[in-house]
Amino acid sequence: MTLAVALTGLSEQIKRATEAAFAQSADWDEYSETEKRSMVLIGALKNVNGVDLMALELRFSYLQEIERTNALTAHPEHYSTLGEMAAQQGISVAELSKIKDLCGIVFPYIQDTLGLNVAQLWENTGKSKMFEILPVLKCLITGEPSETGTVNSSVDRFIEDATATDLAAGIDVVEDDALVVNDRQISRRGIRQQIVEGLLQDAEQMPTRELRERARPDRTPSIQALVINRAGRKVVVTDMDPGQFEMLTRRLSGHMDVQQVDLPEDRRMRQEILFNRREYRNLLNMTEE
Repeated sequence: MTLAVALTGLSEQIKRATEAAFAQSADWDEYSETEKRSMVLIGALKNVNGVDLMALELRFSYLQEIERTNALTAHPEHYSTLGEMAAQQGISVAELSKIKDLCGIVFPYIQDTLGLNVAQLWENTGKSKMFEILPVLKCLITGEPSETGTVNSSVDRFIEDATATDLAAGIDVVEDDALVVNDRQISRRGIRQQIVEGLLQDAEQMPTRELRERARPDRTPSIQALVINRAGRKVVVTDMDPGQFEMLTRRLSGHMDVQQVDLPEDRRMRQEILFNRREYRNLLNMTEE
């Protein structure tokens, strides 16, 4: 049985179990068929647990189906963004983002471009180490910059070092991305591919901490925060890039429940979403009361 066939069978099984659980509620029949499908899809996404490859692929397949069927807006809660849905459902939006990058970008590249066995690589590395190098891998594979400065610095350093090594070996670096590498020339794309292959080998061999230092040696900048005190309560206001946020959630794991809200471009919708958040209303009340 192939992984795709196994995924399809397990996906349908989880959806049937999720629907059966929803059907126990007294108001289930009051929803439209479209709302029911959306509730089942999002419920199935929430119900998938585990850190194995199958669990990641299942979540990714549900995310694709949610986007393809517009399940967010079709849901009775009429979610405007993935982040809003994840926050209300108690799902880590950061992990969902990583799953989309891993299964949608990195895994296809590993299989189709590098010709490696994804399942075997995952078994040799695991979730923690793959997530550590994921931001750098994504930049190298897509050629697009990250929102995190330390990731961009790491990618630039990797490329500079690899380019210098190739030039020292008498290999010319060319701009033709149709070429990957031959005995005398290598393209920018070929350099990025070499670095990806090296990082994946390191992930199989190095401990997580050593791998983290290799992939992102630059220290994440300290978080600058404003603490507002009033009536014995404290409100912390800060602005973080993705790297700082990842550091914060990792350090406070088990001590902080995070609910993320993605704000749309529409001003009215932004205000509506924010005013529905108790934390935002509490912040405003500190200045108005």
